Amino acid sequence: MNLKQALQVAIQLHQQGNLTKAKELYQQILQIDREQPIALHLLGVVAFQAGRYDIAEELISRAINIKSNFDEAHNNLANVMKSVGRMQEAVNHYKKAINIKPGVADCHYNLATAYESLNQFENAVEHFLRAIELNPANSVACFSLANTFRREGQLDNSIKFYRKVISINPEYAEAYRQIASISKFSTHDDDIKIMQQLIVKPSLTDSQKMHLGFGLGKAFEDIKDYQQSFQYIEKANLIKRKEFVFDIANWDRYIEKQMNVFNAEFFEKYSTSGCLDDAPIFILGMPRSGTSLVEQILASHSQVFAAGEVQVLGSAVYSVFDVASFPENILQAEDQAFKELGEKYLKVMRNTAGLASFFSDKMPDNFKMIGMIKLMLPNAKIIHCQRNPVDNCLSIFKNYFSSNDLIYAYDQQELAKYYNGYAKLMKHWHRVLPGFIYDIHYEELVDEQQQQTRALLKFCGLEWQDTCLEFYQTKRAVKTASAAQVRQPVYRDSVQLWKHYEKQLQPLLQSLDNIE
Repeated sequence: MNLKQALQVAIQLHQQGNLTKAKELYQQILQIDREQPIALHLLGVVAFQAGRYDIAEELISRAINIKSNFDEAHNNLANVMKSVGRMQEAVNHYKKAINIKPGVADCHYNLATAYESLNQFENAVEHFLRAIELNPANSVACFSLANTFRREGQLDNSIKFYRKVISINPEYAEAYRQIASISKFSTHDDDIKIMQQLIVKPSLTDSQKMHLGFGLGKAFEDIKDYQQSFQYIEKANLIKRKEFVFDIANWDRYIEKQMNVFNAEFFEKYSTSGCLDDAPIFILGMPRSGTSLVEQILASHSQVFAAGEVQVLGSAVYSVFDVASFPENILQAEDQAFKELGEKYLKVMRNTAGLASFFSDKMPDNFKMIGMIKLMLPNAKIIHCQRNPVDNCLSIFKNYFSSNDLIYAYDQQELAKYYNGYAKLMKHWHRVLPGFIYDIHYEELVDEQQQQTRALLKFCGLEWQDTCLEFYQTKRAVKTASAAQVRQPVYRDSVQLWKHYEKQLQPLLQSLDNIE
């Protein structure tokens, strides 16, 4: 078998998913010809598929050095860059691939997703549209474009492309869920009827039924048929909960560890640690507690850059302190370590926030990291969003989350116990860090918008600007489940909403602690 034949066999094995045999054959080819660009490139792709991004980058880069007009290699090197967060480099290589071969739909699609990660909306839309033009039957590209329009607040365009997805694939259940999430139903209309017909089809997967269940739950809530709404929501949650293994008892142990490590004596010991920059504003709390609304208000101020939900804080902490041993492994840390962590966090955030006087980090889960924030960035502002516990838990339970971090969300008792742990930890932070955390209550913000907004801006050290009252007119990408809501003025529809579901929420109500 000559090299050409060996390469064909290796490619066939690779396409069949036999990565081990394909890797061996690529390596044998390269022992004979060290500069075979296709073998180098595809061996790099095998490394990429195995999560070995450093090796993948090295091998694919070697292939490009040998064959500079290798469009597939540029595309796959860009995929590697995107996977490790080097988005601008990814964009550069996608563009090179397109310059070499302009008519490849996948390259335009990949470039669009990279632009979206960089919040370059117009560029993302341009290349999503080009990908769809090259492959009109690509439902995934249509769905991604619809998501982009939704995040940017262009809801009519969003619905247009969700409907295009459905015209291509009438069983694309997630598109129905998204239409339901951003629509306001007033009658038992055709969309609801189609979803009801679809959800009982035997050929549908559990995942499809789950998306339709969340969509129907939202639709029936809109038309105030709360009994049917909850039936669909509950079925959707049952399906989603089966996807993972979760032990809520681990959460209780984690809370105890946090409280034991981050005590008053510990903070006294490190009272002079950290980076003194006052630019960060952390917006945190439970999901669906009003964090997106608060960030949208602050984003409407000329001095604030809204970064949205970013994983930067956790990534910085766990790059130094192993997550498996956290938080006990910080007990013997030097002051300098916390200062360096604060600087590391700021450097990453500044790449997106630019020269803005302040920037917001709206990762709700950062409530677990308040102790670390105090050590790393003692002059940062922390805004803790609170909401009626039952309304908060209901809002979580009736929504689908793409993130795998919310594995507690799909069972009423587990959700209640998670909330109990969160509330317990927040009381601890207030006790050991008095005055460090600013509480804002969703219900008070809805009832007293101007008064609460003034107090919020004052806490952040910001002058009053009228634009903060008209936050719904601020144009920015919102990548959370609240993307549609923050485009509207404040409304009271979700206050005390749980009362309509009181009978169905008994497992939650009986498991929630008395929260003051």
